[in-house]
Amino acid sequence: MKRRFSLFLAILMLVSVFSPLGLGFEGNEIRFSTNVVEAAEDDAQPNEATPKEDVNDASSEATPKEEVNNASEEVTPDVDLKDQNIILTNDILTIGKDGTERNFTWYANTKEKGKFEFVKLNAEKDFKDAKVLYATVIEETNKDGFSSNQVTLDGLEPDTEYMYRFSNGDTVSEVKTFKTGGTGDFSFFAAGDPQIGSHGHLNGEDGWDKTLKLLPELDSSASFLLSLGDQVQAGKDEEEYDAYINREGFNGLTLAPIIGNHDDRGNAHEEHFKVSNVQDEGKSNAGSNYYYVYNNTLFICLNSNNKDYAEHRVTIKKAVAENPNVKWRVVTFHHPPYTVARHALDKYITDMRSTLVPILKENKIDLVLNGHDHVYTRTHVMDGTKPIIEWENGEEGKAPSEYVNPKGIIYVTTNSASGSKHYDIMKNQNFEFSAFKNQEYVPNISNLKITDNSIEVTTYRTNDSSVVDSFKIVKEDPTPVKPSEVRVTFKVDENKGKFLPNEDGVILNTRVLPMNFDATKLEKMAPEVEGLEGYKFKGWDKEFVGELDQDLIINAIFEKVEKTEPKEDNSVEPTKPTPTQPEKDDTREEPIRLFPRHHDRTETHPVYVSKSSIFTKEDALKKGKEIANKNLAKNSGKATDIDGHWAKDSINYALENNLIDLIGNEFKPNKNATRYTVVKALGRFKKIDVEKYKGKSLKDVDANSEESAYVNWAIENGIIAGYEDNTFGGDREITREEIARILNLFAEKFDIKVKNLEAPKFKDQNKISDWASKDVKEATEKGLLVGRDDGTFGPKDNLTRAEVAQMIVNMIK
Repeated sequence: MKRRFSLFLAILMLVSVFSPLGLGFEGNEIRFSTNVVEAAEDDAQPNEATPKEDVNDASSEATPKEEVNNASEEVTPDVDLKDQNIILTNDILTIGKDGTERNFTWYANTKEKGKFEFVKLNAEKDFKDAKVLYATVIEETNKDGFSSNQVTLDGLEPDTEYMYRFSNGDTVSEVKTFKTGGTGDFSFFAAGDPQIGSHGHLNGEDGWDKTLKLLPELDSSASFLLSLGDQVQAGKDEEEYDAYINREGFNGLTLAPIIGNHDDRGNAHEEHFKVSNVQDEGKSNAGSNYYYVYNNTLFICLNSNNKDYAEHRVTIKKAVAENPNVKWRVVTFHHPPYTVARHALDKYITDMRSTLVPILKENKIDLVLNGHDHVYTRTHVMDGTKPIIEWENGEEGKAPSEYVNPKGIIYVTTNSASGSKHYDIMKNQNFEFSAFKNQEYVPNISNLKITDNSIEVTTYRTNDSSVVDSFKIVKEDPTPVKPSEVRVTFKVDENKGKFLPNEDGVILNTRVLPMNFDATKLEKMAPEVEGLEGYKFKGWDKEFVGELDQDLIINAIFEKVEKTEPKEDNSVEPTKPTPTQPEKDDTREEPIRLFPRHHDRTETHPVYVSKSSIFTKEDALKKGKEIANKNLAKNSGKATDIDGHWAKDSINYALENNLIDLIGNEFKPNKNATRYTVVKALGRFKKIDVEKYKGKSLKDVDANSEESAYVNWAIENGIIAGYEDNTFGGDREITREEIARILNLFAEKFDIKVKNLEAPKFKDQNKISDWASKDVKEATEKGLLVGRDDGTFGPKDNLTRAEVAQMIVNMIK
C-alpha cells in the first residue's frame, strides 16, 4: 500500500512538471493533451488570428498554467466505479421533430438505465402525475466510465412550462424547467463555431458562457439555439464537451446542433446530442442529416462532412415533400458555399457551388445558415450561383435592409459565438456574391424572428449587444386588381403562325387565333406604371418582369391522305380535303404577369403536330417527311438578340434545325442551360420519334409532356441518368464539366465522328473535379468541347444555351 501511495505521489509530481506541456490524466490513463498546440489542425492557416495574437508563434498557443485543470483532482487510482457515488452530468435539452417534442441526454457513471420524469410546472414541485421515461443507454461512450442516457419527450403543449428531473439509481438531479413556445410567430438564435479549446486548453469557455447568458437579455422568448457546428475543437476531448454543455445558460434552453468538421473527429457528438428524424443520408463519424418543423418553418440540417451531395438531395427532397404547407424553408450546415475568409477558395467550398447550390435552388430554399469560417458574411440574393446585385437606395456598397419576394436564396455565414478563433477577411479578392461582410474579432450571435410573411435576421456583438448587421426577407402576396382597373391585350398576328414539324405530315395552312386576356391579378409591376391609385408595386425596372405562361391556339388545316405510291420524281400528290374554318376567337380571364413598358406585344409559341392529328393510318406517306420539310418553316422566327455574338452561326444552325427553342423572340444565348435543354437538343439532333418515347417517366416529369420523350430516350440510351430519388431535375443547371461525360456517352452510343486532338492544358486544370478530369480530357481530345479564349476551361461554370448550340455544331463539322 505504501509503495502504491509513493507511486501515486510520484505521478502527481510528474504532472506538476509536465501539465503545461499537455500531460494529464483521464480515468486511469496518462495521456498528452492535443489541445496545447494545434499544428495538425485541418484549418490552421498563417493568417488566422485570435485578436492581436501572432499565430505563427507556437508559444502563443501554449496553455497558461493557471488555466490547466489540476490533474490531481481527477486521479482515482484503483477505485472501482461500483464503489463510487453515481455522477450525473452533461445534461442537455435538444430539438425534436416539431414543437410538440424535445430530446434529452445526460451522462452517468453507470451502465444502469436512467429514468426521466416531466410534468407541467406546479408550485409544490409535485411529480406524482409526471410522465416517466426510461432512457435508451449507450453504454460505451467517448467519456471513459460514463454512459449516455437519451429520451424523447412527446405530446408537449404550446406555451406551457414544464419541470423535469432525471436519475440513475438513488441519485436524482435537481428539478429543472423549460417552456414551450406558441404556434404562431417565433424566434431563435444562431451561433457559429463555439469551438471550445481552439488555440489553447478550453479557450473560448468564458466567451461561450457570456454568450449563453446574454441570450435572455436579447430575446427572452426565443424558442431554441441553433449551433452551426464545431461545438468543440478536438472532437474527442470530453473536457471540451464539459465546458460546452455544463453551462448555466443552457438551463431551460433547447439546442439544435449541427455537425462541424471538428465534431466529426469522433463519435462523441452523437452520444451527447440526440435529435429526431435522423436520416440514412449524410453519415459520417459524428452522425448524419436530420430535419424538423417548427411552427411555419422547415429546418433541414445537413452533415456537410459527407460530400455525397446526391445523398443530401434525397434528404432535402424528402423533407420538402413531407412538409408541403410550411411558409419557409431554411437549410443549415457547417461549411459555407459563400464566404470571404480563409476557406473561401478551398476546393471543397467552391465545389459546393456546382453540386449543392443547384439542389438548394431546385427546392426553393429561402435562407441558408452556415459557420466554419469564423467571419460574418451575408450574400446578395443568389439565383443559383449568380448574385442578383442590389444596393440600398442604389448606394453601391450599402447592403439592402429588406428583400421583398426575392428570386433566390440568401446565405449567411456566422462568426464565432465564443471568440475562440477568428479568421481574417481575404484581401485583394472580388467576392461579387457578398452584400455585407464583417470581422472585428468580437464574438457574434444572430437572432432570427419568423412570421408568416417575414424572416428578420439581426446579428449582435456580444461585448456590448450592438448590431453588426440586420436584414429582413419579406414574402408579399400579389396585390389583387379588378379587371375594370387594368386590362391588358396581347395582340396576335394571325398571319405569322407556323407549325414546327417533328412528325411526318402535310399542312395546307395555319392561322393564329387572336386572344385577349383580362388581368385579374398583378404579380409584379415596374415602379413607373401608373393609374392604380392606392396600390403599391415593387419590382425591377427592366424590360420584362416575367413571362406569360399561356399557350396560344393555332388552328391548322391538314391533308388527309391515303397511302400513295410515289411518282417517278419521288414526290407525292396528296388528296385535298375540304378546308375547315378556324374556330372563333378565344377570350379568357386569367391571372397574368404584366410587362413594364411593353403592354402590347407579340408572343411566338412553337406548336407540335402529333402523328394522330395528321394521319388516318399509321403507315401513311413513305415520303411524308420530305414533303413536310418543303412546305413548312423550320422555326417560328429569327432570334433578335444574337447579332455580334460569338456563337451566332451555331445558334442559327440550332434554330434552323429546331434543336433549341426560342424564348419569345429571343434566343438568350448567355442564359444557363438546363438538363432539359441538353436532352432536348440531343434528342432533336437525332430526330427521335417523340410519340414513341413519350409516356411514364421519372416522378418529376409529366408523362404527357414532350420532355418525357427526351428524358426517356436519353436514359434508355445511357446518355444521362436520373437521381437516386427517382427524379430527373430537368430545370437544374448543368456545368461544363458535367456536360463532358454526357457528350462522350452520346458520341460513343451513336458513333459520332470525332476528332483526334491533343488534349489542351488548361490554366484552371486543378479546378476540374477528380471524377470529371478523364471525361473533360476525352471530350476536348475529340473536339466535342473547347476551352475558353483565356486558356481556362471553367469546369464549375454553368453551360450556356449558346454553348449547347456550339457543341452540336462541333459534332457535325
